[in-house]
Parts: sequence; C-alpha cells; structure tokens
Amino acid sequence: MGVYDIIYKVTYFSAQLEFVSVQKMWNILYTEQEWKDAPSGKPHFDKYNGYLNDIFLQYTDNDLLLELQWCSTNTEKTIDTILDYSRETEIDYDVFGRFLIDELEAVYKEMDINNFATNAYSVWNLLPKSKENIEPFWTLCYADDPLSWGDEMQTRELYEKMFKYYESNHEL
Repeated sequence: MGVYDIIYKVTYFSAQLEFVSVQKMWNILYTEQEWKDAPSGKPHFDKYNGYLNDIFLQYTDNDLLLELQWCSTNTEKTIDTILDYSRETEIDYDVFGRFLIDELEAVYKEMDINNFATNAYSVWNLLPKSKENIEPFWTLCYADDPLSWGDEMQTRELYEKMFKYYESNHEL
C-alpha cells in the first residue's frame, strides 16, 4: 500500500424507534455499525420501508411517521426529517447546555483558538432554530468575530464568559 492510498471504512446507523405513550412521543436511538461486506452501488432500504410501514399501520395518527412515509423513497429527505425531529423533541436545554458547555470547555483548553472557533460555530449550526439565538448557545456563533480583526483576547474573554454562564445565571 502506497503513501497516498486511502482506506475507507463503511459504516451505517441503525435506528431503534420506541413510542412512549405517556409522553406521546418517539424515542429514537441510533447505533453506528461497521458494514463489513458493503455492496458497491447505491444502498436499498427495503427493510426500513417494511419496518416503517408496520409501525405506521399501528400508529396512523402520528405526524412523524406520516412524514417519513411520504419521503421514504428519498434517503436525504428521510435523514433530514429524522434529524429535524430529534432536534425539536423535548429536551431539557438547561441540562443539555450545562453538559455541552462543560465538554466544550474541556476541548477549548486543548485546542488552538481558531480551530475551536470553527468547531464551536459548527456546533451552533446544529442547534434548533429556537435555541440558537439565546445564551449561552449564541456565543458559539459570534465569539469568533474579534478574530477577524486579530483580537484573540476578546474572543477568549467571550468564550470564558460562556463557560461560566451556568455558574452565575442558572442554578438547577
């Protein structure tokens, strides 16, 4: 194998859907698995469509399942629908925010400020629209602005203020 040979590892995500009748919502658990004998060409989702049909017949009034039925032949639309749903389901954003900010602070200490800023912005882009313009999440979007005029200190001050957000403003 030469220096420029690229080895690809094919993985896939399997989804396990569980309807929680008390909360009238779906829990979706994704598991990444290596696809050892992946076929060449475009994958087919016959098993997924059959499984989706079976669940839909049990819960015909479920809006998510109806939408997945409509887009079941379009893989990209299906994935977007599932991601949108999982982003908008009821999440305790106080708990999530504390966890996210703690994890980001640990990475911040180990990473170059420019790389951290790029990744922080990418994280911000994954947030639901309803949460992206509130603190502490909003900081992930704008804190790197001072880097554009060479002010690393101001960027660091903004991130460090974000890391202390839950200490000063939100007690569980």
